[in-house]
Amino acid sequence: SGPPPIPRGRYIVPLICPSYIAPDHGSVWYAGREYRIATAAGIHATEEVEITCHKHFRASEVGSATPRCRRDGQWEVGKTCEPIYCAGYGLVENGYVSTQDYVRAGTRIQITCHEWYKPAGMEEGARPDPLCMDNGQFERGVTCVPKPCPRDSTGPCPQGQRDAMSRGIDARVSKQQVKDWEDELRRPLVGDYNPNVFDHEPRPYSLDISTPEDDYQPLPWPPSKHFNPPPKQPA
Repeated sequence: SGPPPIPRGRYIVPLICPSYIAPDHGSVWYAGREYRIATAAGIHATEEVEITCHKHFRASEVGSATPRCRRDGQWEVGKTCEPIYCAGYGLVENGYVSTQDYVRAGTRIQITCHEWYKPAGMEEGARPDPLCMDNGQFERGVTCVPKPCPRDSTGPCPQGQRDAMSRGIDARVSKQQVKDWEDELRRPLVGDYNPNVFDHEPRPYSLDISTPEDDYQPLPWPPSKHFNPPPKQPA
C-alpha cells in the first residue's frame, strides 16, 4: 500500500500575482473597484491595476501608473504618491507673511499688514490667508494699502501714507471709511464697574444726552440719607 501513483500528463498552471499593495496616500483600482490597502490575490498575468493619489498628493515620476502582472508572477514597479509643496510666498509690500518656507498643499499661510496699513483686494477674491493648492501655487493674497489718517493728524500715520503713495500704492478709501476711522480713534476706553460687598458708594453714572436746563437739579454730594429730590414742576 501507499500513496496512489501520480498520473502522467501535461498540466496548465495559471500564472497569477499576489495582492498589489496600495501606495501610501493613494489607492489601487482593479476591475472598477478601489482598494485603499491592497487588492485581492489571484490577479492573472498580463492584467493591470491602476494607481491614483489622494488629495494634496501626486504620483511620482518613477514607476508605472498602470502596473501589470508579469508572466513570472511578479508585479511591475508602480508609482508612489508624493506630497505637493508650494514654494515661499514671497515678500508683501508693507506687510509680512507667517512663513517663507515650503508648505504642503492644503496649508494656509497668514498675511499681516504693518501698522497704518490694512489688507485690500478681498472684494476681488484675494485672501488674507491664501491656500497652497494642488497645482503648487498659492491662492491670490491681499495687498497692504495705507489706512485713512484722522483729519489734521500728524506723526507716523500721514508719514506712512506718504511713503506708500510715493511707491505707487493708492489708499482708495471712501469718505465713510475716513469717518469710521476717526470715530474709532475718538471712542473712549470704557470699562465696566463691578461693585463688591465692601463697596457701599453709589455707582457713578453719566448721561450721554443733553437735557434742558430747567430739568437739571444739582444733587448734594455726598448724598444724605434723608435727602429727597425736589418734585418736578409742572410745565
